[in-house]
Amino acid sequence: MQLNTDHPGISDRPAREGTAADPRTRALPNFLYIGASKAGSTWIFEALKAHPQVYVPPAKDLYYFTRYYDRGIDWYEGFFRDAGTGHKATGELSISYLIREKALERIGRDLPDARILISLRNPIGRAWSAYTFLRRNNTISVPFREAIDEKIAFLSETGHYARHLDNVDAYLEHNDIRIMLYDDLKADPYAFGRAVYRFLGVDPEFDYTEAERNALPASAARDRRISSLVKWGSRAARNRGLANLVGRIKSSPLVFNALYKPVDRQRRERMSDDDWNYLVDLYGEGIEKLARRLDRDLSHWFVPPWKRP
Repeated sequence: MQLNTDHPGISDRPAREGTAADPRTRALPNFLYIGASKAGSTWIFEALKAHPQVYVPPAKDLYYFTRYYDRGIDWYEGFFRDAGTGHKATGELSISYLIREKALERIGRDLPDARILISLRNPIGRAWSAYTFLRRNNTISVPFREAIDEKIAFLSETGHYARHLDNVDAYLEHNDIRIMLYDDLKADPYAFGRAVYRFLGVDPEFDYTEAERNALPASAARDRRISSLVKWGSRAARNRGLANLVGRIKSSPLVFNALYKPVDRQRRERMSDDDWNYLVDLYGEGIEKLARRLDRDLSHWFVPPWKRP
C-alpha cells in the first residue's frame, strides 16, 4: 500500500494480478471514495462530475460492496460502461465502505489496483452534523447523547477513524490511498480540488468554478412525511437497480428545492459544552492516533469552534 496524506507516504507494494475482476480487462472503477460521511463527500462528488477526464455514475453511493454484493460483478460493471476513452479516472463514491470491514475486504480482493480516496472530519463536529441532519429530516428523534450511546453507525461509529483505518491497512494493502481532511476543503477548496485531481491522475488545473461553495447547503425537509416517503422510494428504487435514476433525480435543483429548504446559519443549533466534552472523551484517543499517523497537529479538534480565538 502507498499511503498518501498531506505529508510523504510509505512504501509502494506491487499490485496483485489475475483477479476475476481485474479492472484492466473489465469496465470497473480505478478509484473509490470510501468515506467518511459528512466530510465533504458531496462536494467531492460534484467536483469529480465536473471534470472532463473523470467519470462517475449519476448516483452517489452505489452500496455495491455493502448492500448489493450478491448481485455480482457484472451488475456493478454496468454502472461504468458509459465511461469513455477520454476518462482517465473512473470511479464511485460510497460513504459507508470505510466503516464496513466486509466491504474493505471485498474491495481489496476485487479492486486491488484502485486508488482509494478518504476524507476525514473532526469526529466531534462530524457526529453533531450527522445528528442534526438526521433530526432535520425526520430520521431520528431521540436526544443527541442517547443517539450517540446507541452507537448508530452513521452517527457515532463513523468517528472511530483509527479502528477503521486499521481495517484499511489490513485489507487494502495493495491499494494507493490518499487521506485528506475536511479542514483543508473548508480552508482552500481550490487547493483541495487540485489535490484530489492530482491523486487521480487527471488535469489538476481544471477550473472547478463551484469550488468556493458547498455542493448543497445545509437543509431541512419542507415536509417530513413527504421526505420520509421519498427516502423510502429512493431505497426501493436502488433495490431494483435504479441507482442512477435516483442520482439524476437527487441532483436536480428543482427537486431539491421542492423537498428541502436552506437552514439559516444563524439559527442552527449548537452542541452543548457537556456533549462536546463527552465526545472528546469518546474520540480523543483516536484523534491523537490519527494525528500521529498523518504527522499533523490536530489539537484544535479538541476545542469547540465557539471557544477558539
